[in-house]
Amino acid sequence: MVIPLSGLRSYDNWASVTLTVTALPLDDFYCWDPRTPIRLVNGSVTFTGSEVIPTTVAEFLPPTLRKLVIAMPTNASLTESEAAVQLAAAMATRYGWQDTDIGVIPLPEGATTLPRPAPPRERQIIIKEGPDPGLSLQPVNQPGRELPALLISGQGPDLTNQTRLLTDPSLEFALSRKAVAGPLTTEQKPVRESTTLARLNQTRLSAESLRPEVNITLDQSMFAQPVDGVRVHLLGSYTPLAGNFNGEVTAEIRDEVIDRWPVNDDGTIDRWVDIPDQLLQRSTVLKIRVHTTGDPGHCNDYLNLMLRIDDSTEIEANRASPPVPPGFRSLPQALMPRVQVGIGPNTFGDTVRAAQIIVGLQRNSAIPLVTAVTTLEQAIAGGESAVLISPDGWNERSLTLPFSADLGTITIEAFTESGDPTTLTLDPEIQYGSLQTVFDGRRTVLVATSNGASAQLDELLRWLSEKSGRWSDLQGRAIISVPGTEPVTVPNRRTDLPEGRQSGGGQSGDGWIWWAAAAIAAFSLVGAVVIIRKTAATKKPEPEPDAEQPIEQPTEQEPEQEPEQQA
Repeated sequence: MVIPLSGLRSYDNWASVTLTVTALPLDDFYCWDPRTPIRLVNGSVTFTGSEVIPTTVAEFLPPTLRKLVIAMPTNASLTESEAAVQLAAAMATRYGWQDTDIGVIPLPEGATTLPRPAPPRERQIIIKEGPDPGLSLQPVNQPGRELPALLISGQGPDLTNQTRLLTDPSLEFALSRKAVAGPLTTEQKPVRESTTLARLNQTRLSAESLRPEVNITLDQSMFAQPVDGVRVHLLGSYTPLAGNFNGEVTAEIRDEVIDRWPVNDDGTIDRWVDIPDQLLQRSTVLKIRVHTTGDPGHCNDYLNLMLRIDDSTEIEANRASPPVPPGFRSLPQALMPRVQVGIGPNTFGDTVRAAQIIVGLQRNSAIPLVTAVTTLEQAIAGGESAVLISPDGWNERSLTLPFSADLGTITIEAFTESGDPTTLTLDPEIQYGSLQTVFDGRRTVLVATSNGASAQLDELLRWLSEKSGRWSDLQGRAIISVPGTEPVTVPNRRTDLPEGRQSGGGQSGDGWIWWAAAAIAAFSLVGAVVIIRKTAATKKPEPEPDAEQPIEQPTEQEPEQEPEQQA
């Protein structure tokens, strides 16, 4: 199909094209449901035309973007680092589901533009501290270069303030090649601990079917804090059932019924439902269903039921300490409302890493993240929840990490039922990069570190950003990356899980330890396997352990499962 877009009207950068398929069923052959969807499988869209070259600051960011490059000096100040990290978070919010590639690169010494021209559907933004504040399009003075770069400048906190213009509603009035923003703020607008579906932007929740169902999404990041003790006051209605039908209304989470009650004659819903803490996730889906029994006749001769949940439905929650669920599933809400980022003396390299982490966290948040970049020492001593970047090693004794390695001995802290650490000695010793979560009783921190192998930490961050969904699928309390194998997850301690989640499957903590150790050490066994096969060529080879297979991650709404013990 070729669809001409000439004269097509768009609203807020969106245009809707509706394709309608008409089909007639064979008489008495099968029952036709006009609401049955028709799916386009393996489709693709190709656009032709020329990209509009921006001539004003307001036009610089297009509706769709493939890649955004943020350039900053290699000897960046903390002010420039904070502006770059906050800009990366803001762009992840702006482009959302497009999964735009956002990265930080070095700016040549003394330059205000980049030597490589931006290709179509890519933009370049330069962050550079200076006395002349504002956002300005840089002149194009290279043959064949068309797309200008955008320079953002300012001093102190005003540099970050200028970056906020790119996501502020006033951007549409920046109809010049340069604009200087007045005081701006990043609007989070978190909901209170008692709120409604309307304030959660969930309205017109309804479904029509013989057994209708409606989904209510409870995202902890909307509260800008971790929550537990969640209660939902359901208000709504459904079509009263005919006399020859009966039924019940159920409230479910992941097909587990947490409440049920019989239908009534007037079809009203007015009921409090308590959500068990052990079923809470970063984003929890509460499914309301009307189950019916009776003879619907041939081809469902009875009209379908209509189920509605009013947007006045209330949600009550408490601040959780410790966060529920623990580990990676507590992020980003356990770091909010302000995400503090501590970086080391290599400000440029650590800013690159911080931007990758914040973009990954932002894509798991329903509201914009507000960041504050400080030194690593200040973030550790400050007592606030924080992201800590320490790429070359971790020596801070006040925060014990779940996983560490020293001189060939790996230690997994407080893993057994007794709370004692478990150690394994590997030969040869491993070099690893990791992301590790810690709750110290007061705050949650996310630590990006290694045992002197910063390149392996960078490889882990690259792996997480390489495929959509890897950040949101993170489980457990740490993820470890070593050369030659897929990253390995350190699971949450059983004592960290809410009551009701501490048992299951009969798996022991020690089984997890040996499984993790086997995966980490797998790369060092390859040479030995080759030698054994050469010296035992006449023997039938034994099957190799399946240690190098990728870790299978559940979907976002799935609660954390106890893994099967590995042999």
